[in-house]
Amino acid sequence: MQHWQAKVKFNPVLLRDKHTDTTCIFKSDNKDVAARISQREAILKADEWATGFYGDDLLRFVDCQFKSKPIRHRLGTFQEAETVQGYYAVILPDGRAVMPRVELEAHLRISP
Repeated sequence: MQHWQAKVKFNPVLLRDKHTDTTCIFKSDNKDVAARISQREAILKADEWATGFYGDDLLRFVDCQFKSKPIRHRLGTFQEAETVQGYYAVILPDGRAVMPRVELEAHLRISP
């Protein structure tokens, strides 16, 4: 008799960034990534990625934190130059940026 074992995929949420109309969900299953970049390099990669992804050359760097849970990664925090709106980049220890899944919020309209 064979025993079948369900294979559970490890793909934790690293960050859920909720905005007015969208939510960016950063997930990664790369739990054993070797560290290859410094914090300075992670900041540069986060800045490059955030500028391209959000399409805003005026994002201001705020902070870069090392996180060890649920997997090791660096969280780059940015602000839009004209507002206090926060934007984020997730960089893995090997320098790869985590591409978020973007979910659009459903708005219900009630007609009179």
